[in-house]
Amino acid sequence: MSVLVTARRTRLAVSGVSLRRPRAFRLVVGSPHGAFAVGALTLVGSVVLLAPYLHTYNPDRVDVMQRFAGPSWSHLLGTDWLGRDEWSRLLYGGRASLGAALVVAVAAAVVGSGIGVVVGYTGGILDTLMMRIVDSVMALPAILVAFAILAVLGPGFGNLILAMVSTWWVGYARVVRARVLILREQPFVDAARAIGSTRGRIMVHHILRGVRGELTVYFGLDFAGALLGVASFSFLGLGVNPPTPEWGNMLSAAEPYQARDPWLMVIPGLAVGLVALSAYLLADRVRDVVDPSIQAELMSWGGRRPVPILAPRASATLKGGGPT
Repeated sequence: MSVLVTARRTRLAVSGVSLRRPRAFRLVVGSPHGAFAVGALTLVGSVVLLAPYLHTYNPDRVDVMQRFAGPSWSHLLGTDWLGRDEWSRLLYGGRASLGAALVVAVAAAVVGSGIGVVVGYTGGILDTLMMRIVDSVMALPAILVAFAILAVLGPGFGNLILAMVSTWWVGYARVVRARVLILREQPFVDAARAIGSTRGRIMVHHILRGVRGELTVYFGLDFAGALLGVASFSFLGLGVNPPTPEWGNMLSAAEPYQARDPWLMVIPGLAVGLVALSAYLLADRVRDVVDPSIQAELMSWGGRRPVPILAPRASATLKGGGPT
């Protein structure tokens, strides 16, 4: 029983993950950029999810008599060169852009973190071989590799996801493996082996839990990068095909008319920039919260004393260098 308790305490201390989620959330939104990021992502996500209830017209409805109409009660953001409602297209374009970016980030996280945990914990020839593959993929620009894949497969939502995931997973694999190399030498892993836990159980229930902080931060950064990648490929005509609205192809289609109606490019461009910036800011703030070396320096509003988010025993373990 004492072995199990020691293993759990050490795992919590080494992982650096908050044990009090409500307090950790308050720390995330306790800074201006954290509150801005959470508020912006919540607002944009809610509006995009409620697009079927908030749109005013069918996003593909053409009305040439209303070409380049300005903002009004009937067309909140005006219309484009075909008389299509820009507000409705922005909402449904967000569903395509954010949905594709989320799928890419989640798929890359699952593949990359799974490979990183397995090769990091197993080691040996498998680790060496997989890391050489990762190095080879990372030696080439991810955008160019995905561009080459799309040039062969052709444009489309599914091909876009496949092309991006095939190059996006390597970052997760390297980050997770580096953390696993440290965690596998910790006493809680030795304790788990001593009580007869299998390799699979150790990797899933002990090692993977210890990399949650790194995964959360990297996922936020990767989601922003994936959104920019999706918009870029669609802008080049290799992503979501028109007439399906997507922020990238909306930018591309509005380019010939930027002198006459620049807002047709400004609005979707601002949407992409706002979500990407918010994701970056949120990931940076989460890193401050989950990083044990920074937790002691976090101050609550009004200059009060630091708010601990680790359990007392885990905090003592961090300061003492290990369990006694």
